[in-house]
Amino acid sequence: MACAVIQLHRAADPRRQPWPAFCRGLSLQLTNPKAIFFFLSVFPQFIDPAQPYPRQFATLVLTYSTLVVVIHCGYALFARRAKGWLQSERGGRLLGKLSAGSFVYFGVSLAAAQR
Repeated sequence: MACAVIQLHRAADPRRQPWPAFCRGLSLQLTNPKAIFFFLSVFPQFIDPAQPYPRQFATLVLTYSTLVVVIHCGYALFARRAKGWLQSERGGRLLGKLSAGSFVYFGVSLAAAQR
């Protein structure tokens, strides 16, 4: 029985520029209702009415934004390091087996679940 190998590479698109992609991503996040509701529900808990509001809001936004940038840069660095291994035959085979195993586990767990 042959095991399918997952191929994770894509041809580079010379027309793809980083600045337009960044602007599309930024506009997507600024209009994301999930982020808006997060800020509306979480930020008020950390705002002191006796202190100046703009400074507190700026501090919270900058802290959150910095954490998000650091975390996403970590994801990008990890993905960059893992890319070569995942594109190899051995890495693709292992990823396929882990994916199949997780689906089997979830299927068995769902079948064994009781209401």
